[in-house]
Amino acid sequence: MRSKSYQELAPIDSSNSWVVEVFVENANGERKPLNHFNKKAKGVFAKFADSEGLDGIDQVESLALKAGQRAEIADGVVTLVVPEGY
Repeated sequence: MRSKSYQELAPIDSSNSWVVEVFVENANGERKPLNHFNKKAKGVFAKFADSEGLDGIDQVESLALKAGQRAEIADGVVTLVVPEGY
């Protein structure tokens, strides 16, 4: 669950590797990158991924919901969207 900038800095060769971005969404549906709590959101997701035995990207959306997040997947990028105040 490396950020896009870290993946670009030190690419790894793995077919089971995804870029993860985290955004906060307000009540109006507007999004902005989640800065300070980015690691918290990834950590909460990682906890559920570990406890549920994440095997592949097809499980990401359901695990994100369990973590109180929403996941969108496109072109090898996982976008985790958390509500304002997360």
